[in-house]
Amino acid sequence: MKKIKAALFILTIMTVSTTAFGCKGLCNHNYEITGQEEATCEKDGFIERTCTECGDIESEVLPAEHQYVIADCLSYMECKYCKKQNDVFVYHTTDRGICDLCGEHFISKANQLYDEEIRHQKAMTSLQTSYESQIRKIESRISSTQSSCIYSEAECRSKISELNSEISSLEYEISHLGSGSINSAKKVNLRMKIQNLETEKSKWQEYLNRYSTLRSLELQKLSIEDDYYDAVDAEYAKYNRNIARIEALDY
Repeated sequence: MKKIKAALFILTIMTVSTTAFGCKGLCNHNYEITGQEEATCEKDGFIERTCTECGDIESEVLPAEHQYVIADCLSYMECKYCKKQNDVFVYHTTDRGICDLCGEHFISKANQLYDEEIRHQKAMTSLQTSYESQIRKIESRISSTQSSCIYSEAECRSKISELNSEISSLEYEISHLGSGSINSAKKVNLRMKIQNLETEKSKWQEYLNRYSTLRSLELQKLSIEDDYYDAVDAEYAKYNRNIARIEALDY
């Protein structure tokens, strides 16, 4: 009888102990997710799990990081939050002409290389045609301007300087003439001479201005040439990038 009472006492103590202190160490935890938040580029996420048997809770931190996903075929993967791209290029994923990812039809590598060659040739021809057309026009204007330069630049400047001196001399003479009818007539005559000299000076100034126009046209020609060579370099760079991309395709 005493042994039975002792056994009941021990069983009671174990029951009270389990009830009071939970089942830690005794429970075969069966965790279920009771809360979670996905990490983004800027904020940590978490997963919270709770034991269905004893209520024990454990948490896991999900560090903030880019979540790269496939945005489209033939492009780089990008973060679904900030759209930043990584260095993983996504190709079509089949050899049957229909992509398993995007469902689009696509052409073989050999055909893509051929198409790129054709595109490149057309682009180069277009650049060359445009360049030659612009050069012909500017050279025609240069030739026309050169043919109109019947006096040298030095002759034009010398003649303009000579006319300015004559005009200044006549203006000085007018300023020192006194009043009276005779002097008034002289002034009228001198002003007519000045007017004729100004007309001639304008003609020589026009000759001189043609040299400024000529220099401007020559600079435009240089600019056209620079733009053409820059465009050619850019097209070759694009061509080389496209060829490298196509060669890297794994289908």
